[in-house]
Amino acid sequence: MSSTSLDKKIAKATLILASCNIFAAIVFIVSYTYTGEWLFILAGSLMALAGIGVLLLYRRIKSKLGNLSEE
Repeated sequence: MSSTSLDKKIAKATLILASCNIFAAIVFIVSYTYTGEWLFILAGSLMALAGIGVLLLYRRIKSKLGNLSEE
């Protein structure tokens, strides 16, 4: 498998995962406004952190794949 197709697959997978996490965070935070339960704020914050973490992980994987293709 070529590294460009692998890059595209990793980019697509991480983009989908990160966007789903960010969307879930928004839903949890909006749910807090309706229910007033602090658990929704906690869950929303953790989902937002997970989405950001996935994006950072993608950047790290991309740099590692770039280093492997140079060798």
